[in-house]
Amino acid sequence: MEKQPFDIGIALARIEQAVKPWPKAALFQLAEEGFSSTFEQLLACIISIRTYDEVTLPVSRALFARARLPAEVRQLSWEALDALIGPSTFHERKAHQILAIARQVDEQFGDRLPGDRNVLLSFAGVGPKCANLVLGVACGTPVISVDIHVHRVTGRWGYVKESTPEKTLLALEQKLPERYWIDINRLLVPFGKHVCTGNRPKCSTCPVLEMCEQVGWESIGEGCALAIGKAGCANKKGATELHNPLIICAANFGRPPPSRTGHQRIMSYLATLFWQINLLKSEL
Repeated sequence: MEKQPFDIGIALARIEQAVKPWPKAALFQLAEEGFSSTFEQLLACIISIRTYDEVTLPVSRALFARARLPAEVRQLSWEALDALIGPSTFHERKAHQILAIARQVDEQFGDRLPGDRNVLLSFAGVGPKCANLVLGVACGTPVISVDIHVHRVTGRWGYVKESTPEKTLLALEQKLPERYWIDINRLLVPFGKHVCTGNRPKCSTCPVLEMCEQVGWESIGEGCALAIGKAGCANKKGATELHNPLIICAANFGRPPPSRTGHQRIMSYLATLFWQINLLKSEL
């Protein structure tokens, strides 16, 4: 497929429609439910670290049902707080962090934590990604929060080409128009979870496929398809006779097929997957 120039405005407008059936990213959903203060969003963000949204949401709601203000949170015992956030990952450490933050906020700012990036970053356990997300959701500050979904999707598009989320953040700050800085996380989290997934992305239903370079995905699939064609198995009849796609893909990359270790079994599975994808394409 010949790719069109990537238009980020058109892409995000299409994705806005595409993600409507899916749940919103956790912090955006909590804000819609009224948990929109800087302090509440910060606690929810800490809870969300290394934790699925499906866990973050009920855990945050349970905490806020007990305590929402810094003074209320600091009155909780560590045991009580740990029990409330227990389903989240690393909950023991997070309970200590949350209590320390609640005490500090109550003593320095009272009920209202200011939307100041330097203040947020001064708290133990709060990094740039969390601080930016809180500022964007709670305060409407134009900042970019890059998680694994934003990093993977923008890289797969070819919109930016960086090796880490931290470098992707810097690249997006240079390239992405400021009016999209908050929305890029709001939209690409559900899009990355349900459409442009890490494994088996749903390219056939992607609303921006004609603009996406499919970096790191399409090239592998085409390589396997080319190898299958060279092996004389590109037609439907030949494809049904394919017994070892690993050998075909290995030949395409100019290597002898290795013994079938655990790694090779995984590669064989991936090769079979790409063969099936290209077979389906030929039948459409």
